[in-house]
Amino acid sequence: MSGKLLTQKISNCSKCSYSRNISSVNGAKFADIVISGGGMVGTAMACALGKLESFNDRKVILLETSKEAEKHDWSQKPYENRVSAITPGSSSFLRDIGVWDRVTRKRCNPFNSMQVWEGCGNGSISFDSSDIGSPYISHIVENNAIIESCGEQAKECKSVEMMYQTRLTNYAAPDSSASEKLVTLEASNGEKIATKLLVAADGFNSFIRTNSGIKTIDYDYGQSAVVATIKVKTLPNKTAWQRYLTNGPVALLPLSDEWSSLVWSTSKDKAKELMQLSDSEFIENLNEAFTKPNNSLIPVNALSDFMKNVMSTIQPGKYASNVSHKVPMPIDILPQSRGMFPLGMKHSTYYVKSRIALIGDSAHRIHPMAGQGVNLGFGDVKSLVENIDNSCRLGRDFGALENLLPYETERQRHVLSIIGAINGLNMLFSTDAFPVVFARTLGLTMTDSVSNIKEQIIRHAMR
Repeated sequence: MSGKLLTQKISNCSKCSYSRNISSVNGAKFADIVISGGGMVGTAMACALGKLESFNDRKVILLETSKEAEKHDWSQKPYENRVSAITPGSSSFLRDIGVWDRVTRKRCNPFNSMQVWEGCGNGSISFDSSDIGSPYISHIVENNAIIESCGEQAKECKSVEMMYQTRLTNYAAPDSSASEKLVTLEASNGEKIATKLLVAADGFNSFIRTNSGIKTIDYDYGQSAVVATIKVKTLPNKTAWQRYLTNGPVALLPLSDEWSSLVWSTSKDKAKELMQLSDSEFIENLNEAFTKPNNSLIPVNALSDFMKNVMSTIQPGKYASNVSHKVPMPIDILPQSRGMFPLGMKHSTYYVKSRIALIGDSAHRIHPMAGQGVNLGFGDVKSLVENIDNSCRLGRDFGALENLLPYETERQRHVLSIIGAINGLNMLFSTDAFPVVFARTLGLTMTDSVSNIKEQIIRHAMR
């Protein structure tokens, strides 16, 4: 049978069951879905597809440019400087795909409270998981612990093939008017692959997105993030701390009783200066960033103190618990743990085209201040996999544009609202103008005093 006739037969069969006995098309290896990018989001996508009952007899290929993650003794391994705050919603998703238990056997740390305050005044807000009857708010997890766990799980899925040290070098996708055709791929190892759906999980500089002609909306925050692993003097270390400075927020996220992960967003020039400091000078600067008072706006601070006194009168003991929360004292830095990366916003105008879907940073990139980056990516995976599964169960072609559009609609509505909120916060806290500081201090203090509003904020952040 000729390749042309074979392709015709494929497209005319039941839309989602056609490939169960097909291993090649026109001399190219066949896979129902190819995922390009083996980071946290890409490998989670492979695991999720591998768990689908509707994919038991199908083929998924994951292409990853780096080598397979090495196995580590996580009880001895030094903490890494790239971490993520994994929400309960994301940990539940990872548990469903067989990954979360692997992560917890490696290393992760739950935290149960957050303290957020600003650098131009004493406006603040605190969150505690006990307010909503939860044992924790999120877990701080090193990125490589997630990647390694996802890789282990994916290798146990019979429908998944992992191709490490292999990158996508070229591809040709049909337009929407030729939906019966497949995507043809060329890999760096010389392999040719044909697939019904190409999933881009290849980062914010996505090769697939760029070459598919999907435009992006970009914004340069003019900031860089300095990350490091910091030794702190505090017990218990179960609180996430974030202070908003005019150049950007500085945050300490608890890794253990002794160690925290630093994410310090600041101007590009300041970030470069911080990278050049000695370890002792860096710690001195960090302590100053967390504790140095700003007395230039005394009327604003007086207003905040007055409002807290009023609320304490109305609700006795309201702010008593806040007094006991002492800002952790950074005392040392893990050698060679400092790193720096630029911050920007990028949002794709489309998440899907015919036989192409974008997930994670390929679709959207956001500021780290809200800790939502990888959680949005896991949300993409969950939505896209549910969309694929639904198409399969209804006998539809899961790679056709019309069947991918519900995924795009759902995720863009959610992601755009997050981007809008983060950009608003960034602009709101990036000025020390008196009227703005007055308004945000008033807003923080009032929000902190209304339990119902705080509960809604924390529940939304934990999804």
